[in-house]
This record gives sequence, C-alpha cells and structure tokens, in this order.
Amino acid sequence: MKKRFIVSAMITATTFCATHAIAQSESFAADASGFEVPELASPTAVQSAQDASEQEGGSAFQPTLTGDWGGMRELLLSGGISFEGSYRADAIAHRRLAPSITHNLDLRLTLNLEELIGWHGADVELYALGNDGARPSDHLGIAQPVSSIETIPDMRLYTAALRYTFLEGAASVLIGLYDLNSEFCAIEAASPFLNSSFGIGPEIAQTGQAGPSIFPVTSAGVRMMASPWTGWTVACAVLDGVPGSPEAETGTHVEFNSGDGALIAAEVNYTPGGGNATNVGIGFWTYTSPFADLVECTVEGTAVCRRDNAGVYALAEGPVLLPGVSAFIRLGTANARLNRFDLSVAGGLNVASMIMDGDLTAVGFSTARSGWAYRFVETPATIGSETVVELTYQAPVTPWLTVQPDLQLFDSPDGDASRAMEVVGGVRVSLLF
Repeated sequence: MKKRFIVSAMITATTFCATHAIAQSESFAADASGFEVPELASPTAVQSAQDASEQEGGSAFQPTLTGDWGGMRELLLSGGISFEGSYRADAIAHRRLAPSITHNLDLRLTLNLEELIGWHGADVELYALGNDGARPSDHLGIAQPVSSIETIPDMRLYTAALRYTFLEGAASVLIGLYDLNSEFCAIEAASPFLNSSFGIGPEIAQTGQAGPSIFPVTSAGVRMMASPWTGWTVACAVLDGVPGSPEAETGTHVEFNSGDGALIAAEVNYTPGGGNATNVGIGFWTYTSPFADLVECTVEGTAVCRRDNAGVYALAEGPVLLPGVSAFIRLGTANARLNRFDLSVAGGLNVASMIMDGDLTAVGFSTARSGWAYRFVETPATIGSETVVELTYQAPVTPWLTVQPDLQLFDSPDGDASRAMEVVGGVRVSLLF
C-alpha cells in the first residue's frame, strides 16, 4: 500500500527563510566525536567575548556579509540556536554555448536541544536548498556534470534530521531526511572542485531508480555511527531506495512506496594520530530492490531482474610533501550488468596560500569507465571512458566573498573516443551571509 507524506510548500518556504548551515562536508571524525554542538557560553561570557572581539576589530563568528546582527547571532547561539547561509553562482562558458549562470542558495538552522529543552546530546538540523539558472552539462554532451550545483530550478526542504549522541560522544544516531554524501564517500580535499564527480563517485551517483539520496533530492532513513577505537569510525545508513516522488520533480516529498526497497551503505574510516594520511576509508553500498540487467533477457524477451546492484569504494586524503599541500585519491566500482559506469578513479592535489594568504590552488582528475554491458548494448564501438581534468583557484576577496576561476578539460566526452576534447571555462562566486 502506498504511503505518502508531502511537506507542504508553506512549511518549505518558512524553513527556507529561517534555516542554518552546518558544513556539508563535516568529517567522519567530527561526527564520531558526537556531532555535539560545542558547549555554549553564558550570556555574560558571550558579552565578554563580544566586547573583546570588538576591541580587536573582529567577531566570535566567522565573518559574514550580514555580520553578527548586532550581537543577535551570539545571543541565539548561547540559547542553542545557530543560523548560517551561503550563496554560490557558477558562470560557465563554452565555445558552442552562450555563457550560462547557475545559482545555489543554502540555508540551515541547527537547534541544540540540550540548551533548548534539556535533552543532552540531541540536536535538530533543518536545511533548505534553492537552485535556479542554467544546466550547461545538458548541452555539452558530457557524462560528469561541469557544475556541482546545476539541477532543476526549485526550492525545497533538503534535509531535516534529529541527531542523538551517546556513550560520551563515542556513538550517534540520526533519523530523518539525509544526504548520504554529507558523510559517506566524502573527501574534504576534493571539495574545492566544481565538477560533480569530485563530490561523490559517478559510479554511485548514477545508481537507483531516481538516483541515491544525494543532491538535489534526499530520502528518509537512519544513520548510525560509532568510534569503537581511537582513530576508527564505523558508519551505516539505511535509506528509502527512491528519493522524493517519482511523479514530481520539484518540492519536498517523502514517500514509502511498494517496490522502493532500501539503499544500504556502510563505511569504515581510520584517522591515524600521525603519519601522512589524515584519513583512509573503505565503503560499501547496495540496493535491496531488483534492477533490470542491461544485457540478459528471459525467453519472453524481457530483461532479467537482478538484486545485486552494489559496489565498493576506497579513499584516502592527507598532507603530502610540504605544509599546506594535500592530496586525495578515490576508487569506486559498481555492478557492470546494471549500471553504465562500473569503475571510477579520482585524485588531486591542493596547495594552500600559494599566491596570497588564504587562497587555494587545486588540480584533479576524474575518470568514469563505461562497463562491458553498457558498451555491448551501445552502437558506437568507440564508447569507453570519460576523463575530466580540472584546474581551479579560490581567491578570498573578503573574509565572506570568494572568487574562483576554473578550467575543465574533457577527454572522450561522454565516453566517446571519437569526439574531440571539450574545454570548459568558468568562475564560481561564493559568499557567506
């Protein structure tokens, strides 16, 4: 029986206008430490800190366009309410296309329930997402989207979750609308890039009936995380296998329909106390629902359904060579019988403060290989792998405004070796408010 829960547009709009952002790239180590909001100071202590920061010409908050609202943000924080917002715009240019601009607005609200109602270790996060503008990748004939924020124009409640931390911060559980990539297959060193394949591997992003529970549509579920030994983190998530509503592209919809099945993911991470690698991990994901085989058919001519839509991935990131230099690598696989991409490899290098204080220069690559089954059913014999190389530079204009020129080269666009290399230029503007 079909069960549907639709969050109304009024709730979405209200939340969208009053929400807060915790960093989406929050690390596993931070979560293992409890996802706890740091102990909040009393109003007197807040006032003292505020007076001291004013004497130093600064603020206890990270500088933003709208500032501390005359001390209101500090006051709200002392009462367990935290609000932040960010805006990004990607301007993309290509020789065959007119320049296009894509917009993204993130607003998140975090409620510390210990401060608000005395529930130790609990907090609620609400995250509203607004997107608008062009979708340049649709016109470029590429498999790995050039902009990580391009999607259908919409305003939606993106995540809404309750987190509870226990065992003195060694374990936590989360329930609600959840972005899998906020904690699974997430690499902090890859976050500066514009191309979406540096956010989550294309072998995972392609899966499911409507994609996994990642940007721009999430599904409801439960995430559990624990740190059983020093430096080790174990996480598992069970999510509805079909995010949103198959009948509606926009709005916030939470549905549990017959045949959705579940998406199950697990990841183990190790963050050593010393050495070069700050984080290494291995993960696994699988769907419980059946999917059609790309090649094998029954005697009646219908596709054989299989229940082994699964894959594994491994990742590592950390400082290398000199201070301010970090590197990352990620390798992922998926079932070639059920998915186009059966293998992806990504890696890159970041250099901080190379030209000016606070800047970041990054270069990386991502290769997505079309599996044997997809190549078998596709007519062009030239179908293979698509590789994108990206060079980007983040320049802090002000503490709350960053301008980021970007260049991407696509070898064998859409995996077609007969096509010439595509060169895409762009610039991202990011601001915190």
